[in-house]
Amino acid sequence: HRIPNAALASMLIFTGFRLASPNEFLHVYKVGVEQLTIFVGTLVAVLLTDLLVGILIGIGIEFAIHLATGVSFRSLFWPSLDARAVDESEVLVVADQSAVFSNWLILRRRLEKVGLQAHRNVTLDLSGTRLVDHSVMEKLHELEGDFRGAGLELRVVGLENHRPLSAHPMATRLRRQAV
Repeated sequence: HRIPNAALASMLIFTGFRLASPNEFLHVYKVGVEQLTIFVGTLVAVLLTDLLVGILIGIGIEFAIHLATGVSFRSLFWPSLDARAVDESEVLVVADQSAVFSNWLILRRRLEKVGLQAHRNVTLDLSGTRLVDHSVMEKLHELEGDFRGAGLELRVVGLENHRPLSAHPMATRLRRQAV
């Protein structure tokens, strides 16, 4: 209550200006058109409503895009994961259905449990997934670094039958349909 409203307003205007800069739109577009759709939808919703409602609408837009690509509603929240030991130093984790932002925490916990905590190398097979979204691609890249830091290896395989939705290295991947 002691911070002047003018100071709060100026901070919000500055933050909004940085988020709405042309460079930010270009960066998001390079990641993928679906990411630009989510970004613009969230931005418009925030401007038309308020911050919390706008963010919820943005999340809803992302869910709608995922469902439109054929991802099941259940797999949005609960990834289908099967972990099996290859030998005493390696575990194979097979993911099915989807690997998306809303089920990332469960996926990450499983990879950390069977890999980092058990001090084993992990191979994550994503060939059975319909969709691997941009945020999971980025987080898997970060997790590979965590494994390297622990003297372990996290290998991500099974994306050769998925097509990236843009040229960005961390773009969303959608499994190609069988011909």
